[in-house]
Amino acid sequence: MSQQPPPYGAPEPQQPYPNPYGPGVYPNPYPQPPRSNGTRNVLLIVGLVVVLFCGGLVALGAWGIVNVKNGIEDSFDTDYRGSSKDPLTVEEGQAFEIRDFEYAEGWSFVRATDPTDLGSDQVTGLSVTSAREDAESWDRPSITFTFRDGSRVLAQVDCRLDVTLSEGDTADMECSGYDDLPTDFETLQVYDRSTYE
Repeated sequence: MSQQPPPYGAPEPQQPYPNPYGPGVYPNPYPQPPRSNGTRNVLLIVGLVVVLFCGGLVALGAWGIVNVKNGIEDSFDTDYRGSSKDPLTVEEGQAFEIRDFEYAEGWSFVRATDPTDLGSDQVTGLSVTSAREDAESWDRPSITFTFRDGSRVLAQVDCRLDVTLSEGDTADMECSGYDDLPTDFETLQVYDRSTYE
């Protein structure tokens, strides 16, 4: 026989429904989106770019410091014939060469006859020709003649050039000094006063 339904208003008896996921666990009706690593990847890339940029700045700074240091050391190189450490001994009017600058023969000293003449031109006819293949924009020779009696300096005359010389260019030097030029001296030396290679 069949079972009679419960009377009106009485609760129906509870029938257990089987839960395939276990007691109290229900599946999420909204699936989770796949996990994205985009933010992490962008941050890693930005961090890498910043590190490389900073490393590049450090490398550029180090390179610049080394080049400036080498340039300063080269600009004060005094290990060449005709430097202040190794001057040339010349005769008045004699041709000579220092650092690929060729000074022509035929120049002479002008000795002041009046004390007011000191500081004016004291050398005439001194011309220089550049034989430098690596001429730079600052190639302006500057030399000093020194009259000596043994180790004693009697007088000096400074000569300079206010124009830039490229290879093959020739110009006349301007020379002046404030010393009385002696007629009696032991040696006449000349050296380069330039501070560049």
